[in-house]
Amino acid sequence: MVFCRIIIFIIVLFLSNFLSAFDFTPVRLKYKGGDWYNDEYCLKILAKYINEHTNLKMDTSQIIFSISDKRIMDYPFLFMTGHGGIKYSKNEIDNIKKYLLNGGFLYIDDDYGFNRDITGFLNDLFDDRNVIKLPVNNEIYSNIYKFNNMPKIHEHYTGNPSSYCIFINGKISVLYTFNTNISDGWAIYETHKDPWEKREQALKMGTNIIFYALFR
Repeated sequence: MVFCRIIIFIIVLFLSNFLSAFDFTPVRLKYKGGDWYNDEYCLKILAKYINEHTNLKMDTSQIIFSISDKRIMDYPFLFMTGHGGIKYSKNEIDNIKKYLLNGGFLYIDDDYGFNRDITGFLNDLFDDRNVIKLPVNNEIYSNIYKFNNMPKIHEHYTGNPSSYCIFINGKISVLYTFNTNISDGWAIYETHKDPWEKREQALKMGTNIIFYALFR
């Protein structure tokens, strides 16, 4: 019995040290009606890059919460992507709105076909705040790595990539990237087989987004 208690203590101690080894854990939002799970390993790969190239320690796992889950309040960074079909209730919108008004950060990446849904989602989220184009001089372009604009990882639409945001108390609380597909650049290589130059651009921009969300 004593031996068993010692083993249990060692396991608990190990898990405690392991769990405290990360500065934060990202959350992927699960929603009804679409492929919220797209590029399922992308946050893990972004975390590995950040851990290897910065002093920040991002959890290489991810937590998945529905947009109605109150536990999102305990996490500083939410991620959402997909190809369209998102469905949501007023209670779910209210939950995300409360999270953002309390200092949270939501990053949405259109993976082709998501724009119409997200435009409606953002309008329902804040009918009293404008969704504006991300200013070209915003620090998100230069806080860690220098960019002149958002990198375009995949050619889904003609034209230049666009980024939109909602500010709360002088800080971006919602960032939406359109015609960039940055998170595809975080996916495992075999998924899209992008050249390393493209993947590195996406990972560096992802690093900038994470650092802005956590430290701005």
